[in-house]
Amino acid sequence: LDESDFPVPPERIRQIFLQPKVTDRYELDWRSPSLKGVVDFLCGERDFSEDRVQKAIEKMTQGLREIRERRTLEQFFG
Repeated sequence: LDESDFPVPPERIRQIFLQPKVTDRYELDWRSPSLKGVVDFLCGERDFSEDRVQKAIEKMTQGLREIRERRTLEQFFG
């Protein structure tokens, strides 16, 4: 490859992947997903079937509910 074709030297690009800048200073804020946002994105922008997306959201919502209930029972008996 002719290195003059690259705006950044290939060795620099290689080093970015091999030695990425990382941090351990972060905080995750878990919130419920925006169901309307999911539908708008998948159906409006990605042409997914709205019926299938709604069914998947129902399954996801039920699964999250079961996880929350299970966690509560584990705390109760634990």
